[in-house]
Amino acid sequence: MENRSKLGMPSQEENSRQDLIYRFDIHINKLGKKELDLVIKKLNYVCLNFDPYGYEPSTEVENIMMDYELNEFTSNPFEFTNILLQMLDKTDNLKKSRAH
Repeated sequence: MENRSKLGMPSQEENSRQDLIYRFDIHINKLGKKELDLVIKKLNYVCLNFDPYGYEPSTEVENIMMDYELNEFTSNPFEFTNILLQMLDKTDNLKKSRAH
């Protein structure tokens, strides 16, 4: 399987939620405002177009989930949703903090 992760580390099933959030935080802190906007748009797209309780993701959703290693957590819808919301929150807060 191709490693498409944007977080700079190989994707492995044993990655914990905390490790993923930590690597995501490091990743987004290196980004500029436009890149942060893009991350927010991509994560929002996943929120609106993927049901973690049932439906198979579209190719675009699947690609975004692979980019941010979210595909590792789809077997647990609650954890998947929690991680996705944490990523959105961190990215949005970082964007707001840089606006000042």
